[in-house]
Amino acid sequence: MKTLFLSLLALGAGGGVWGQSNTSSLSQTGNGNASIVEQLGTAHAVSATQLGDRNRLESHQMGQGTTASLLLTGNDNTASIWSGGTGHQHTITTLGNANQAYSTTYGTLGSEVRISQTGNNNLAGANSLSYFLGPNRGGHQASISQTGNQNSVWSGIHQEGEANVARVNQTGDRNSVSGLRIPGSDHPTEYRIFQLGSANTFDVNQQGTGHSVGFAQYGENNAARIEQTGEGHLLTFTQVYARNAVASVTQEGVGNKAFFEQFGENQTASLTQLGTTHEIRFQQSGADNSATIWQEGNGNVLKGFESTTYPFDYQQFSKQSGTGNALQATQRGDGNVLRFGQTGNGNTATITQGPLN
Repeated sequence: MKTLFLSLLALGAGGGVWGQSNTSSLSQTGNGNASIVEQLGTAHAVSATQLGDRNRLESHQMGQGTTASLLLTGNDNTASIWSGGTGHQHTITTLGNANQAYSTTYGTLGSEVRISQTGNNNLAGANSLSYFLGPNRGGHQASISQTGNQNSVWSGIHQEGEANVARVNQTGDRNSVSGLRIPGSDHPTEYRIFQLGSANTFDVNQQGTGHSVGFAQYGENNAARIEQTGEGHLLTFTQVYARNAVASVTQEGVGNKAFFEQFGENQTASLTQLGTTHEIRFQQSGADNSATIWQEGNGNVLKGFESTTYPFDYQQFSKQSGTGNALQATQRGDGNVLRFGQTGNGNTATITQGPLN
């Protein structure tokens, strides 16, 4: 393996002073290469490319307003960017199979991450971490796009602070934005998409077959939008301590499942499933929550979670607990099943079952 290490520190300045506005360009061709570019200061830029297999490319930046762009073409390559400070921009592109792309920003405000992968069996992840939560932490944006089969946002998207945005777009078959699951339980033990703070947004679009997504949002005024088209998809999500949270889910195809929970006040959930043999399991707890559920097709099911850690009625029925909650559920088609329960005062439920129009 050939290893190249570049360190840019205090270029054009006196000793002990960080450099400014330095630019590093790197190009490598071949197999088994490894390169690390390190920059300290402000407004630095890295542009690096590798062509070949089993290569590794890293960028380390500390300061403000830096940019890093990595391009890897080939198979079994790894690209990673680490930045500390504020206002960083990361771009990683991989072309080929079994490649990995990771981005991490720490203690930052307003980072922007874009990861694009084309091929099969690729992995991606993005983390934007803050020293502490508060009004001056957050504003991060992460966008991951994967085209091909059996790709995964495996190490997840982790964002802290306020007004963060996470977007995932996957096209192909058997891709995942996944959480780990306890065998025999419907509740994931670890969410790969994690947003902590207020006014965050999560947007995912999956097309193909056998996709999965698991995520959690903690805070107020958060929003989640999920669209899955195809067959055999699985969605698991939780919104906790989430006043005024909004969740919108659309699944179209055959045999899709959506499991969701909301805990808080004044939350809104909208779930639409078009096709056959779909399944929805949900729970809302708190006050003045609302859920609108539409299932169109044959053999669809709306019910609660199945776990021995919950009372019997919770296992059987989807559930709203609290005061002033509202449910509007519609099932169109043959052989559909709906199990639902409400606990509290001033709740309303409107349920419609009938033939396809």
